[in-house]
Amino acid sequence: MRLNTLFLELAGAMRFDRRPEIADAWERHNRLAREGKAPPVPHGGVGGGGCLTKAEVKGLVDYARAYGIEVIPEIQSLSHVEYLTMTYPEIAEAPAEEGYPDSYCPLHPDSRRIVCDMVDEVVELLGPLRYLHMGHDEVYTMAECPRCKGRPGTSCTLATSTRSTPT
Repeated sequence: MRLNTLFLELAGAMRFDRRPEIADAWERHNRLAREGKAPPVPHGGVGGGGCLTKAEVKGLVDYARAYGIEVIPEIQSLSHVEYLTMTYPEIAEAPAEEGYPDSYCPLHPDSRRIVCDMVDEVVELLGPLRYLHMGHDEVYTMAECPRCKGRPGTSCTLATSTRSTPT
């Protein structure tokens, strides 16, 4: 079928050794959503709402590579990071009106550490990698937190009022 590339979105669905609380929050919020006790988790179907071990992820990637398929792991960052803001609400750019905040503050001192821990762990597990997909699409909430608001160079043309409804 001439398939040669697979994007593997990890979100909260891989248990990171350096950040196990991400998987714990992912599983908990997905379970609560299934029970009707919490809003649905965006991208909550990744990993079936559960978590894969690093060995399982490595096994999937090795299997694909054995058939000549290049795997590009994806760690959503800056946007589509509800899996991070539900785990670390203090890094959210702004509180969500409903559900979970969709972006984190890039100036929060913990944001970079969290994302870099995840990137390092994925590269160590699956490397060498030609590519690592970082997301960054559909950033609708920027420069709204106290750290960013009013700072030069932080204006964002994607105002919340232009947000499209996800399908």
